[in-house]
Parts: sequence; C-alpha cells; structure tokens
Amino acid sequence: GTIGSLALFSSPVPTFVKISKERTTGSYAFLPYAAGMLNAASWVSYSIVTPDRYQTAVTNGFGMAIMLVWLGLYGKHSPV
Repeated sequence: GTIGSLALFSSPVPTFVKISKERTTGSYAFLPYAAGMLNAASWVSYSIVTPDRYQTAVTNGFGMAIMLVWLGLYGKHSPV
C-alpha cells in the first residue's frame, strides 16, 4: 500500500527531468498532475475526518507535496 502509493506519486520523475532539461512542457498535459493532486487531497481530507487513518494521511500528504512540486515545475516551464 504505502510503497506502491509513494511509487505512484514519484512516477513522473523522468518526465519532469526531461521538462526541466528542455525548459518546456511540450505536449505533456496538465490534467493528470492536477487530478493526482485532487486525488491526494481527497484522501487526506477523508483521513482527517475518519478516526485511525494516520497512515493514509501521511502517505497522501506526501503525495500532495510532491504533486505541488510537479505542478509548480509544470507552471514554470509551461509556454502559456
């Protein structure tokens, strides 16, 4: 569970290395990264209101943080 989730949140690393080197997002879409952020935020919200969901909150809190980094890099290198 936790390792799989962390791997999922870290999976865009090769894409963002390429985006950072080329300094453009090219044909990469914004939507998957925004959806990942919303997904992680939903799980954090759920774990806050549900008792004994500490691991879910921590894992998806990390996911939110990493997705914010991805979205920031995307925004920095986006041509718009």
